[in-house]
Amino acid sequence: MRPLLLVLLLGLLLPTAGCASRSANHLAEARAMDTRALVGQLFLLTFPGLEYSGEVKRLVEEDKVGGLMLYGVSGNTAPPGQLRRFSSEVQRAARDHGLPPVLLAVDQEGGAVQRLRRGFTRLPSNMAVAAAGEPENARRLADLAAQELEASGVNCNLAPVVDVNSNPDNPIIGTRSFGSDPSKVGQYGLAAIQGYGQGGVLCSAKHFPGHGDTDVDSHLGLPRIKADRARLERVELPPFRAAMEANVPLVMTAHVAAPALTGEPDLPATLSPEVLTGLLREDMGFEGVVVTDSLFMGAIMEKYGPKEAALRAFEAGADLLLFGADLYVRGRGEETAALQRGAMRGLEDAVRSGRIPRAEVERRVARVLAAKERLPSGEFASGDPKVLSARAGSPEHARLAFSVASKALTLVRDEPGFFPLPSGGGLTVLFPESVPDVSDAFAEHLPWAETLAYPDDPSESEVDALAEQVGERVLLCTLDAGRDPGQSELRRALGEKEVAVAALGSPYDALHLEGTGTYLACYGPHPGCLDALARFTAGETRAQGRLPVDLPGVAPRGAGQFSGEPSPVPSPGSP
Repeated sequence: MRPLLLVLLLGLLLPTAGCASRSANHLAEARAMDTRALVGQLFLLTFPGLEYSGEVKRLVEEDKVGGLMLYGVSGNTAPPGQLRRFSSEVQRAARDHGLPPVLLAVDQEGGAVQRLRRGFTRLPSNMAVAAAGEPENARRLADLAAQELEASGVNCNLAPVVDVNSNPDNPIIGTRSFGSDPSKVGQYGLAAIQGYGQGGVLCSAKHFPGHGDTDVDSHLGLPRIKADRARLERVELPPFRAAMEANVPLVMTAHVAAPALTGEPDLPATLSPEVLTGLLREDMGFEGVVVTDSLFMGAIMEKYGPKEAALRAFEAGADLLLFGADLYVRGRGEETAALQRGAMRGLEDAVRSGRIPRAEVERRVARVLAAKERLPSGEFASGDPKVLSARAGSPEHARLAFSVASKALTLVRDEPGFFPLPSGGGLTVLFPESVPDVSDAFAEHLPWAETLAYPDDPSESEVDALAEQVGERVLLCTLDAGRDPGQSELRRALGEKEVAVAALGSPYDALHLEGTGTYLACYGPHPGCLDALARFTAGETRAQGRLPVDLPGVAPRGAGQFSGEPSPVPSPGSP
């Protein structure tokens, strides 16, 4: 054989041989574990506080869990330095007990779902990123988030959301989605996954097979996807295929019923072999880790209970069983430890009894170990304070997030006559009292405007009083008007005045307001977008965003036009 040909053949074969060798090593490592350690690696669990003692110490050293989840409601969120110290203790204990590294995971999506805030850069929502118009921004922000997490000792981010939000009545996805166009959601999701990989943390595409076309919150009940298989292939599944092209390490399941896939009207996808094994593994070829959404959520907990849910999710094809902080939210946090441990012992008993073959558990754990191998070697969190201060919440990161958010502001519909404001002034800015930053933004750029806060869901008497207080020209800022009907009543009460509406959260507010007229979308009250709104209203800049969703009867997807004279967007060090 010619030398050059031999070299080419070896170049093709060696990577495959290397992957096979690593897989064999992971499987051998799993086979060497005792049953408790083996089963423990399949769980991603909630714990109280942020001290390495008590329950969390028991989870790591006795239950030998594969991962821990961080939530504010269970007291696990803190500035980067404190998280780094906690993470170092966790990883040191795992190493000292001969265990694999522990996944320390969080939901750091950006927008409304950003668990870690103190000392971390505030991130715009996915929908704001898409409205700003460049997939590269998704990659840069994911890289930014990953750098901050890794420097803080957090090695897994359960993001990005790649659900296609095609249902305006969706109560749980909304601005967490990149939009209603499957192709664009796929582009932005792929870019984000690449960014997380560059930043050194694991990430997860969620929620498979799609949570965007639903109208029930799976934390509370079981949503249903009514679409047939052809529609799922056309809309819901393409972003997940794009995520796999980016070699996404984890895919999170959705607690949604999908009869077109399962043949059953009330079976959550998380518990369905047809969805997790048949579709995701066999048809789509996903080789990474399948992680469930929280098995404490209402869509699962009320019918199955944690022990049976864990068994059925594993049998369906899940590798990592997540139990979140849902019971803390319901005021039952003290039940979490016992129920989680009961689920672990239930799975352990199933392995010992033969209901679940040990060999299958070993294969699943080998996948989890393979994912952990993708993390930086050695300590997950840098011990260098200079590295931490340069990477977590730095002015450079703040400027990037501020800039992207400011470019998201979208002029969805412009009815002539409201903008530009007349030279004589006269404007009342009404805003929900939960977003006081609106007042600060307008005080800086439009100091002569009157700003007036209102209760997020004003009563009839409060609506009447507000309508009497304001002048003839009003900028009404809303925040999720579909959730708080008092905002719709406030818009109706202002009917005889000149009114423009700025949706600070979901752009779907327009569907809940009569006579929206001039309409702007912010996709979340990020300081960058509020600053852009004030500057646009003052005539200092233009609205640069494009609408990433359909607004039936208001504007087609992609609406939005430049208005006003362009001017540079400021980049404050600490917006």
